[in-house]
Amino acid sequence: MEEFDNIEEIIQRYELSKSKETPEYFDIDEFVDIVEYFLFKDNLEEARNALNIAFDIYPNNINLKFKHAELLFLYKNFSKALEILNEIENLYENREEFFLIKAEIYYNIGKYKESLDFYEEAYQFAEDKSIILTRMIESCQMIDDHDSAIKYVLKLVELYPEDNSVCNEICESFALAGRTKEGIEILKKYIQEHPFSSSAWYHLGSSYLYEDLFEKAIEAFDYALAIDEKSIVIYLDKAHALELLQRYEEAIEIYKLAIKLDVSVAYNHYLIGNCYEKANKENEAMQAYKTSIKHDSFYAEAWFAIGVLYHKNNQFLEALEYVKKAIEINDWYDEYYFAIGGIYFDLEDYESAIKNYKKASEINSGHDELWLDYSEAYFCLDKKDAALEIIEEGILHQPENYVFKYRKVNYLIARGFMKEALSYLEVLLSVNPARSLDLFEFDDEISKMEQIVQLINTYKKNNIN
Repeated sequence: MEEFDNIEEIIQRYELSKSKETPEYFDIDEFVDIVEYFLFKDNLEEARNALNIAFDIYPNNINLKFKHAELLFLYKNFSKALEILNEIENLYENREEFFLIKAEIYYNIGKYKESLDFYEEAYQFAEDKSIILTRMIESCQMIDDHDSAIKYVLKLVELYPEDNSVCNEICESFALAGRTKEGIEILKKYIQEHPFSSSAWYHLGSSYLYEDLFEKAIEAFDYALAIDEKSIVIYLDKAHALELLQRYEEAIEIYKLAIKLDVSVAYNHYLIGNCYEKANKENEAMQAYKTSIKHDSFYAEAWFAIGVLYHKNNQFLEALEYVKKAIEINDWYDEYYFAIGGIYFDLEDYESAIKNYKKASEINSGHDELWLDYSEAYFCLDKKDAALEIIEEGILHQPENYVFKYRKVNYLIARGFMKEALSYLEVLLSVNPARSLDLFEFDDEISKMEQIVQLINTYKKNNIN
């Protein structure tokens, strides 16, 4: 609270006053300072107490009412805060503060267009416009008005080229607008004027990643590291670029270097394990994942990765142990339940598989493979009606997924509903005949069904012609 030279003395007087039978006198400015002090300290309860005392003495003071609105905003009582602000709209003198808090309220209730209008108002009165410009950029992005966001980004670059957020805003805003190449050119121009900005080089590398220009990204990251050799995020993104080029050994060396600089040792060992796995070095991957959980026994992804490796090698009981541990740590990730469902499926424990597939579907109904395996587990239990119901539920969630629709044909045939199967198949063939091979992959006996084969061949001939 640099603007209040005597704030500590005022607070001491205020604290002593509360214990006296006859409270000490404070003028209005002092009460405002006291409330502001407690808001700054994030002591909302004490700020509220001070406001109540102040209102007993100065019930109609505009500055206190504004502080009350600010306190209500922090308590997330947005409607009451707006009510007070509307009451004092033409009376409160600090227009920047007034419009800024109004903008923040509208932003927090999801009315981003309105928030943008009030940020614009605050902008007119602000001396330091950088924070407001950043909030205007965010408001535009929330309503997918990326071109307007870029307009504000360019204004930020113009007024505050030394601001730490500038290069990030350039990279992110142009990427969101699908104009990454333009962003790259602006970052290049920025680097010409600020060649020793590690942030500029880093975000240039990030922009190259968006364009899949991995070699150029690595070159830019190298320049950034030459300026700031202790930036973990640059090391990690460089390693990621190397992974994308399948240069796994080089990526591993970068992750090892990051381990020496970073406290996130478990995470970096996990990333090393990923690299080894992609390089088909499963023993080394397993060792890296186990080292990860030695450093952090609650790192769920490492437990899960070990379980997946065991499953891949048909070590089902070991796989269960590790995936169960991952779920114990993090029970809201659908992929874990899908994976453990797959392990139970391979163990032919279809009831347990179904239980876990159901849980996965409740978390994420958009999972591509889930509904196939979920329905097939019922099919393996000879519960064909249930299998059909589950795949239809999957189609309901993913109506454009033709793999699901062709699987429905399989289940209709299995149930003996041939007429319905042929009718449904004909519709599918008219729209997406390429996936018809999925029918035979699930059940090669279909190749002996003359009506099905004839219908498929008819559409194949029509497509060729």
